[in-house]
Amino acid sequence: MKENSELEMISIIIPTYNREKELKKTIESALGQSFDNFEIIVVDNGPSTDNTRDIVASFNDSRVKYTATELKGCIFARNIGAEAAKGEILLTIDDDIEFIKGNELAILVETYKKDDKIAVVGGIELRSRDEIVKKSVDILPPNIGIISEKGEFNTSFKLLEGHGITEVDHVRSAFMGIKKEVFEQVGGFEEIY
Repeated sequence: MKENSELEMISIIIPTYNREKELKKTIESALGQSFDNFEIIVVDNGPSTDNTRDIVASFNDSRVKYTATELKGCIFARNIGAEAAKGEILLTIDDDIEFIKGNELAILVETYKKDDKIAVVGGIELRSRDEIVKKSVDILPPNIGIISEKGEFNTSFKLLEGHGITEVDHVRSAFMGIKKEVFEQVGGFEEIY
């Protein structure tokens, strides 16, 4: 297992299908990060019939890569992206995610450096730049990340600053960091899910 101090590169995996406008904003926000040792792997699972391929190429940045598959579904796309990834940390995000502060990737790397037992890290879910999802605001730890008996899932922290490192039983893959070696040990995402 790599020492946490060696966790230096992030592979951002973005599944997409016919969402060129959202995807463009997502890539722009990723490229605006203060931490710049990353690659972006866009996995077009369709492939798209809009201008997705052209949007990705328009960035003219060697860190932004495009691959297409006829396999439908985010799970397949995330596994394909992970297979191509060069980073020690995989970050799966949806194609409509925007980084807000510009230092999220740096925080992700620092989180892994704090504790070598951390394998998966999730983000705070926002409805907009200004509002935390109401349901999550009312839920205090330790219920964050817990799946309820009704199948509801509480994804966020009460405050934007969060509550530090919190043990959870579930993280949404809309923004999920995982050590690549752990991803490989568990065999990736279960494709029959």
